Amino acid sequence: MNITAWGCGSRTSSTSEATAPTCTTTKVVATSLRAADVGLVASGTATLEAALARCPHVIFYRLSAITARLVRPRLEVPWIGLPNVLAGRFVVPELLQEEATGENLALAALNLFDDTVARHAIEADFASFARELAVDTGALAADAVAHELAAAVPGA
Repeated sequence: MNITAWGCGSRTSSTSEATAPTCTTTKVVATSLRAADVGLVASGTATLEAALARCPHVIFYRLSAITARLVRPRLEVPWIGLPNVLAGRFVVPELLQEEATGENLALAALNLFDDTVARHAIEADFASFARELAVDTGALAADAVAHELAAAVPGA
């Protein structure tokens, strides 16, 4: 999986000038997202990954026109980004279809970069998601296996 993330500055940088776009892979994605002040993230599981890395971001996505026409009436929620779905409200800006232009993405990213209050609020929402989603998967898996074994082997 490849994610293209643009960081507008660096959390450790002493300058507010935007850095060049950076293309990252899964090996460095978490580090890149944690280091970025703002990200541009294509819709999908990458949006949740960015949220769990506490990276405020703008979601974008473009489908073929015919697919968009078929899908749009079937949407049951007004959001497509997983952070927004989890929150049940718009937390992260979404630019879809015709709105997902280079100019609009740049403007949305710069607006988010310039709005420290909004960025901190988003980061707080993302920290809340991380707490809510943190589970002991090993224990849950062991419990599920034990339950299935007990059901399959009477008296076990």
